[in-house]
Amino acid sequence: MDMDELLNNIYKKKLIKNKTNFPEHIGNSVYGEIEKAGTEKILEMFSEYFNSNAVFCDIGSGNGKMVLHVGLVTKVKESIGIEYSKERYDASLELKETYAPNSNHITFYNQPFQNVDLKNVTIAYVDNTMFKRVINNQIFDAIPKGCLLLYKKTIPAAKNQKIYVGKGLIKRTYNQAGLNWLIKE
Repeated sequence: MDMDELLNNIYKKKLIKNKTNFPEHIGNSVYGEIEKAGTEKILEMFSEYFNSNAVFCDIGSGNGKMVLHVGLVTKVKESIGIEYSKERYDASLELKETYAPNSNHITFYNQPFQNVDLKNVTIAYVDNTMFKRVINNQIFDAIPKGCLLLYKKTIPAAKNQKIYVGKGLIKRTYNQAGLNWLIKE
C-alpha cells in the first residue's frame, strides 16, 4: 500500500461516538476533524517547520488522524496527540496499531493537555473552535517561546503577538476553513 492510499484509509475511518462528558470549564464535546487536504495544506504552507528537529503536537487530537499523517509523511522527531475523550483516544490507538504500529515517534495521551509537558513542542495545532477562553489562554501559556501555533479561534492571551490570519485555507469536516498562526514571542 502506498502512502497516499494509507492516508486515505486513515481519513476514511468513521468518527467515534463520544461518550465522555466534558466538564463545563473545558468546553463542548462537539467534534469535527481536519481533512486530509487540510493537513496537506498545513504541511505545504509550513514545510520548513516540519523538519527532523520538530516536535508536533495536536491539542484535542480526536481520532488522531492529523497526528498520524504528520508522523508518517514528515521527518519530525515526534508527533504527539493529546485527547480528553477516552473514546477518541482509543480510536487513535486503533488507527496507530493498524497503520503505523512501528512508528515509535507517534504518541497519544488521554488526559487534559495541562498534564502533558509541552516544553519541547515546536509546532502546536489546536482546533479551538469549541474551547472556552480560559482553555485557549492556558494553551497559549503552555507552549514554549519560538513555537509555531496553528489555531482556529482568537486566543486572548496572544493579543500582543504578531498574528497571521488565513481565510478559506483548511478543509475540515465542518464548514470552517480559517487558520490563524503565530510564532510565540
